[in-house]
Amino acid sequence: MNVTGTADVFGESMPVTATVRVQEAEYTVGNNVAKEAMTLSQDIPQEMQSDDLEAIRDGNRTVDGNQGGNTNSTMWSNYKNSKDAKDNDADITFQYATQQIFNQIKIFFRSDSHAASYPADNTTKIYVSETGEEGTWTEVTATESHPEELPAIGVVEYTYDFVPTKAVFVKIHVVNNPDASGKGGGFTCTGIVEAELYLANQADFTTNTTAKLESLKINETSAPAEVLAAGAGSWGTKEVEAKTVEAVGADNAAVTVLPTYENAVRIIIESEDHKTTNTFVVNLDADATDDSKDYDKAKITSTVGSAQSGNEKEKAFDGDTNTLWHTQWNNTNPAERWIEMELEDVQNVIGLRYLPRQNGGQNGIVKTYKIEVKAAEGDEWKEVAVTEGTKVCAVDNTWKMAKFETPVQAKYIRFSGVETHDDQGGNKWMSAAEIRVKVTKEEVVSHRQQQNFH
Repeated sequence: MNVTGTADVFGESMPVTATVRVQEAEYTVGNNVAKEAMTLSQDIPQEMQSDDLEAIRDGNRTVDGNQGGNTNSTMWSNYKNSKDAKDNDADITFQYATQQIFNQIKIFFRSDSHAASYPADNTTKIYVSETGEEGTWTEVTATESHPEELPAIGVVEYTYDFVPTKAVFVKIHVVNNPDASGKGGGFTCTGIVEAELYLANQADFTTNTTAKLESLKINETSAPAEVLAAGAGSWGTKEVEAKTVEAVGADNAAVTVLPTYENAVRIIIESEDHKTTNTFVVNLDADATDDSKDYDKAKITSTVGSAQSGNEKEKAFDGDTNTLWHTQWNNTNPAERWIEMELEDVQNVIGLRYLPRQNGGQNGIVKTYKIEVKAAEGDEWKEVAVTEGTKVCAVDNTWKMAKFETPVQAKYIRFSGVETHDDQGGNKWMSAAEIRVKVTKEEVVSHRQQQNFH
């Protein structure tokens, strides 16, 4: 369920949408609290009562045969009331000091050769009330179960399961089985050895730990599912302006969309349990898959710090995503984790596109990087500032975009892996399936012209 409103952020009113997740409570069967009832009573008059009512909550599920015919202290029955008053039903009521929540009752019925009989199916009823007063009782819809084969003489467990139900008073209504065949007394009564009332235990609610987006749409452009999977990360979109941002958190994660800043939209994602927070950055006008502004790869001359045999530098520009350039396996010197690209002439460079290796693990995949440029061979290398959202590459096999904050004039571009991934702890190698230089025909200020401004 979504609830919309506004929030005051530094004096500015901003729209807010709150998502409320409704979860059905889950219950298990808890402890038997028959003994904890404040009172235990029956609706049979004192002079017509038989055996011992308190015996049904003494914790003993067995019965004494009571061959002497006197009061049986190990069970309750309505024997006398059934025989003499011809009353074929009875109520037993448990009263508690405070409200309880029940979801199961077990009754151990007795059958003998004289009169005690198991009840007919589904004739035993459960009622609950908050006050115990007439007109306040509600029947509980319960599912009765018992063994299919019932011994002629013995004690059998009947179970009554129902949805968690609140009650201060619980009434068990029993009805004598009308079938008296085989009974020596010529009539039937109901005998109970034990009654067990079980509390419903409420399980803890599941609190989600996910801090990622389920879906994201900028204007009419949707982010691919694979770039959202990691939670934190970035995505370059072809959209130049974020007129609308539709961000939905996965598993009810909280989502905060910040206003566009430095051509990027930042989205803060917090897990439902408030233990994990991730930031996802949308880089506007930075579609990493857009090759329309790529410099002709055939006109690039490359140089590298090192290369493993079979994974030469040319593999980063061959158009085959299944090949790759990789630094030497036995050389983990960070000073040699770089690849340099020389263009045929000075170009207005606006960024780089980088495609990580597509198979064989994570070795050499770039996490953070440095890009340096120069216009002439004799110039000093100058580091280029990239937009905030493109400074870190997510660990996946999709195209990455290093977008320059400001276009620069350059003939030489050096791409260095500052932090790289691998299967052995990180920062050992550098690799690339493909690399492209993005250029524009727009006029930009050269480094030499910029130096004259200072």
